[in-house]
Amino acid sequence: MTSLNIQGLCAGYGDKQILSDINLTVHQGEMIALLGPSGCGKTTLLNALCGFLPVSEGEIRFGDKNMTNLPAEKRNITMVFQSYALWPHMTVAQNIGYGLKVRKVPAQQIDQRIDEFLAIVNLEGLKDQKVTDLSGGQRQRVALARALAIRPDILVLDEPLSNLDAKVRLQVRHEIKSLQKQFGFTSLIVTHDQEEALVMADRIAVLNQGKIEQLGTSEEVYNQPKTPFVADFMGADNLVVWPENSKGLQIYFRSEKAQLVEQNCETPRRSLSEENGLQLSGRVLQSAFFGHSYRVSVECDGQLIQAIHPTPLEPDLNVLLRVPHHSLHMYSGQH
Repeated sequence: MTSLNIQGLCAGYGDKQILSDINLTVHQGEMIALLGPSGCGKTTLLNALCGFLPVSEGEIRFGDKNMTNLPAEKRNITMVFQSYALWPHMTVAQNIGYGLKVRKVPAQQIDQRIDEFLAIVNLEGLKDQKVTDLSGGQRQRVALARALAIRPDILVLDEPLSNLDAKVRLQVRHEIKSLQKQFGFTSLIVTHDQEEALVMADRIAVLNQGKIEQLGTSEEVYNQPKTPFVADFMGADNLVVWPENSKGLQIYFRSEKAQLVEQNCETPRRSLSEENGLQLSGRVLQSAFFGHSYRVSVECDGQLIQAIHPTPLEPDLNVLLRVPHHSLHMYSGQH
């Protein structure tokens, strides 16, 4: 395994540029998650790395080797696809050994490598099964084993868990992370799932409109979003615009950080201070059951705010909404 260094990368399709000035270093043995909305350039970046898409500017290096203009087959990089991309007419063993066969690895070594990775991904006994007979979780394990069997310099995963149901997704997520720690492979994983990125990655790169908006550890990106976009995308989806001289202060916060108490007084409250945080008077619109709690919609000065509350609140109830100052993400109106 080796490190990955991307400098000033620009790429796109035809006349449409998707990626602009991407700078990213993935250290040896590190997993970085590319997180962002559809169309932000996540998969385009993977395609550029793998050599499926030409680069208009910039450089891609694996360790000390410049890979920018090498064809895909000359790059020791493998991709695990959302759709698994397994050969349906082949057995589990034939799929895992396919890349080794193409590389003309001796048959005895191929058999040994297949057995090794069947054990690693917990698929012993399924060697001669057709992949069409497997469950989604088992197919994804075959795809992982096939990718790792050739011992790539870089492993990239494009939404590898999105086709799995919730329970299997959690299990395979844990298995991928365990394999990453066991083998120490350098990896990029594309996901639109915030929780998936937080749990699996060593660092997260949040992309927006073809650029990296923020790069940092899970804790940094979650707790210290640098821009309004990152705050909103990472779950601080409540927005209050606050007057601040001639500019508007944009205040973002998470629903679970908002506290609601019944307000009996008629005087509306609207204050912002370091001591008391944000305080807004509001009126309950509705409560929706979310399993262990309720998501309460509150109207505050014409703005819709969501808050998590342990019990349902009656519509039209007057409440005071409070958010501690340390839970607020604030940006000047120039953003």
